[in-house]
Amino acid sequence: MIAGKTGKKRGRPSTGRDPSVTIRLPSALLEWIDSKARENDTGRSEMIRRLIEESRLGVPQEIGQIRTAYHEAGHAVVARVLGIPVTIATITKEGSSLGHVVIGESVWDLHRRLCGAGTVAKDRAVHEATAWRVHIMVMMAGRAAETTLLGFHHDDKGNRQDKHHIKRLAKVLPARSHDEILEELEIKTETIVKAMPNSIRRVAEALKRSKSLNQSRIDRIIAAAGESWTQRKRRARS
Repeated sequence: MIAGKTGKKRGRPSTGRDPSVTIRLPSALLEWIDSKARENDTGRSEMIRRLIEESRLGVPQEIGQIRTAYHEAGHAVVARVLGIPVTIATITKEGSSLGHVVIGESVWDLHRRLCGAGTVAKDRAVHEATAWRVHIMVMMAGRAAETTLLGFHHDDKGNRQDKHHIKRLAKVLPARSHDEILEELEIKTETIVKAMPNSIRRVAEALKRSKSLNQSRIDRIIAAAGESWTQRKRRARS
């Protein structure tokens, strides 16, 4: 049979290939994907396809572990930069929790330490405000580390719990400037995270290997990274 012309325009000819999709990936995830590709003797695109297929369009377990490690590393490093003791940082799963950081000083413990002996009432009020703000910043640091260093964050239980604690701590802030103070603290937290990227990355990598770190180990990692927040502030003022 000979088909006559139908008058329809010809569409794009078939190439037999799947359509190309372009995505942006944060550097930490891209490095991990490349390492998996080398392990499997394949290319980056094929590795991404395999990971999506294996995870059924979800997040592979190892990527979830990377995110958790960066989240907890953010809490731990910012706490140490602000002078808050850290009992332990861990990414060991306990119940529904994928990881956590235990700090060794409450708001009132920090307040007493800042005040010392002979502190006048006016200064005690200033130190109390500082203690609350410091603890809020430590709570903000997990999400800040994910967003700043990985390029994304998930609104999972860990981040929701942090938000709950921030909301609880923020009740003591002056009502008329509540939102402004929280925004200021968020910027300050992100500034510290951006100033300490190697420390957070190294703590995150150590957490992935060891699952748990104590304060001594965290402090050694920060020292080895060669990033001094105190020196950075001093240089900024000069």
